[in-house]
Amino acid sequence: MLVALFLLVVIALIGLAAIHSTVIEQHTAANQYDRELAFQSAEAALVVAQNAVVNAPGQPLRGVRDCRVGGVVCVADPFLDPNMNGYIHTVPDDDTGFNGNQLGAHQNLQYVIDDLGIWTVYDQVNGSNHQADANQYGPDSSLSRAHYYRITARSGNLQSGDRAVVTLQAIVRK
Repeated sequence: MLVALFLLVVIALIGLAAIHSTVIEQHTAANQYDRELAFQSAEAALVVAQNAVVNAPGQPLRGVRDCRVGGVVCVADPFLDPNMNGYIHTVPDDDTGFNGNQLGAHQNLQYVIDDLGIWTVYDQVNGSNHQADANQYGPDSSLSRAHYYRITARSGNLQSGDRAVVTLQAIVRK
C-alpha cells in the first residue's frame, strides 16, 4: 500500500508538471500572436506614412520634424523624445486597410516623419568617372539629388503595458 501511495504521488507530480508546461506554452503562443499582430499593424502605419510622403504635393511637408536645422537633435526613436508635440500623427482606423477585428488592440497606430534633407542619389553611380566621396569633395554634376525622409511608425502606446508594441523605421526618397 505504501508503494501504491508513492506511485500515486509521483503520477500527480508528473501531471502537475505537464499542466504547468501546457500553460506556459499557451502564454508563449499568445504573446507570439500578439507580437505578430503588432508587427503587421506597425507595417500598416509605415505604409500610410510612406504614402503621405510620396503623394504629398511639393515641399515642405506639414507636420514633419526638420532634422536639418542646426542644434536640432533627432533621436533614433522619436517617440522617446519629450519635445514631439505636433509631430506624432495617429493613423485613422480606416486608413490602414485593416478592420478593427484584424488589428485587435493595436488600433492606436502612430508615426513620425523626420526631414533628413536633400542628398545625392548614390544608387545612380555607375562607372569610374564619379568621385568616391561626393559629400566631402562636392557632388558630381551628373548625379541627381533627392529629398530624404525617415519614417518611424509604432503599433501602439507604451503606456498600455499589456500589449506588444513594435516600432519600425524606413527611409523614403522623394
